[in-house]
Amino acid sequence: MSHMVKNVKSSSRFPKPSTGECSWLKYWNNHTHSKATKCGACGNKSDIVGGHVINILASRNHWFITPLCKSCNAKTKPFWVETELVPVPSNL
Repeated sequence: MSHMVKNVKSSSRFPKPSTGECSWLKYWNNHTHSKATKCGACGNKSDIVGGHVINILASRNHWFITPLCKSCNAKTKPFWVETELVPVPSNL
């Protein structure tokens, strides 16, 4: 399923989830029961991180995590991802 997303500004102030994982990418892996192997936007297989995004076609009030390469994680305009969006814990 495709999602139109936009990166959340200043999300680097949350270096890891409050749920105990050591990174946002591990958080995504745990909640999808899979392992991220490529960027959900461009397919790049290196420098993958758990990117904070909003789904601009559904809910702009909620943040989600999805695998992104560092380049796509720096985009300022909306873009499509082909990966699952995992809600960020509400207790950030």
